[in-house]
Amino acid sequence: MILKLEDDLIMKLLRLILPALLIFALCIGAASAAGSGTLSVTDALGVQQGENGTVLIYLNNTFTPPAGSLTLDLTYDQTVGVARAVTFNNAIGGLSSYNQLNSPITMGLITLTGITTETWVVQIPMEALKNDGSFTALTLSLTTLDDTNGDDLIPSTTIVNGIFSTRDEVAPVVAITTPATVSQTFAVTGTVTDVGGMGTASATLTGLDSGATQAVALPLTQTSPGTWTFSTDVTWATYELSLIHISEPTGPY
Repeated sequence: MILKLEDDLIMKLLRLILPALLIFALCIGAASAAGSGTLSVTDALGVQQGENGTVLIYLNNTFTPPAGSLTLDLTYDQTVGVARAVTFNNAIGGLSSYNQLNSPITMGLITLTGITTETWVVQIPMEALKNDGSFTALTLSLTTLDDTNGDDLIPSTTIVNGIFSTRDEVAPVVAITTPATVSQTFAVTGTVTDVGGMGTASATLTGLDSGATQAVALPLTQTSPGTWTFSTDVTWATYELSLIHISEPTGPY
């Protein structure tokens, strides 16, 4: 009889304790997924051929518990630039490694103290291989990102990619297609070819007899990668033999 009473008492206690334990476990699970993060890589723009531009990878986050490990890839166009080193931040500590400098670079980091927010995680100097304004996307992808409890943080993380561009030291090629003989009102037309991309352009009309000048803005329309066209109507006030000069268009970087 005593054993029977003890068994009944244990079962009643379990009925009371188990729901509380389940609620506690759910609370722990919810806490492990708290916070959000952004994995990003900075831009390096207008890097001179043969010189390095440094890009930094950050994991800014509010994860609780903190992010403890990650593996990621950085992909880029090796004809535009090439990574010369991969350095992990000593202030974060832990164990780190990478597989190669060629694209894609696979990197990994694990730390028991957590990955600090607002602090760069990886530093990569990249050498510019061209001087024509060529650019490449710096594309990040996460394979794993876990907190110090081992829980997956990728669903709560946003990725922000970057750009690496070279300094544009190669003049664009401009072809004017305006006919040699025109009326007083005519269109300044032509094409511009430039690998690095275009921003704005303008033309200046100069009268060969009077020396009068007239500036004309030339909005550009991109028709294919590296090619733009312009066609702008203008009324030439002095209507005389003139020279059309296209100013060197500016690039976007």
